[in-house]
Amino acid sequence: MEINEYKKDDKYVINVKGDVDVYTMETLKASVTTALNSDTKQFLVDLEECSYIDSSGIGVLITALKQFTQKGGEFLLCDVSAPIMKIFKLSRLDQLFDFCTKKDLGLE
Repeated sequence: MEINEYKKDDKYVINVKGDVDVYTMETLKASVTTALNSDTKQFLVDLEECSYIDSSGIGVLITALKQFTQKGGEFLLCDVSAPIMKIFKLSRLDQLFDFCTKKDLGLE
C-alpha cells in the first residue's frame, strides 16, 4: 500500500493506493492520526486507486469517521473504486459514510 497525504485549503486528503489489510492498516492509521491532529475541517480519504480493503482497514475508516465527527469535522470517502464500493454496499456501510468526488470539491 502507498499513501500520499496533502492539505489544500481547509481539506486534508489521504490518497490510498493498493491493498489495505491487516499488514498495512497501521500506516493508514498513522495518516489518520496526523489528519486528526491538523486544523482542517474536512478529512477526505481518496480510494480511487485502492484495490482491496479488509475488515481491519474498514475498522480504521469507521474509527476515523467517529473521531473526526466528534471533533466537529466532516469525513468523506472520495472517488471510491468499484470493487471497494461493492464491499461498502454489501456490508451496508454505504449508509454510514458520506461519499464525494475530487471534482465535486475542486481537488482536480
